[in-house]
Amino acid sequence: MWVPQLVVIALFAFGFGFFYFKRAAGKGSLRGSVVPGLDALRAAFMQSRAPEETEPVCVVAFHYSMLKVEQVTIGVTDRRILVIKGAGALHAFPYDAEGEHLPSAQKDQQRRGFFQWRHGSFGDGTKGYMPIVKDHPPFKGEEWRMYPTLDSFPEQKTNLRRFSSLFYFQWFYD
Repeated sequence: MWVPQLVVIALFAFGFGFFYFKRAAGKGSLRGSVVPGLDALRAAFMQSRAPEETEPVCVVAFHYSMLKVEQVTIGVTDRRILVIKGAGALHAFPYDAEGEHLPSAQKDQQRRGFFQWRHGSFGDGTKGYMPIVKDHPPFKGEEWRMYPTLDSFPEQKTNLRRFSSLFYFQWFYD
């Protein structure tokens, strides 16, 4: 009678340990190497740039799922929101400057705005922005963690301040 219970407990402990190890390993490796994603976004932007379109304000976020952490590189111009998740392709969405400055309740009622903005602690001792993508497949409903600073991308803080103002969301971290 004790053996089956011990086996179940051992399997549960092993699974939890494996899950925790995979998440911790993924977090450290991704936060250290964000430059390839930024370079990919900038190169894709240059290939699809419209005449007189402004340079994108680029920030780096991370999407946490069960066993992996993926880098999400986001850029916003005066016309488009550009997104590359992991090593995937560039996705472009129209930037609605007029709709982004509406109050949150009005944005939700009119189904406008790219993100549902939140900020606070991530539960792992860090804090930052936690925007949730609204109705934009294939990213609909995803929460992207945006850390105020990244060692491998010193421009993150400056860019994130500009980025959040383009979405009319207040800057909270100094």
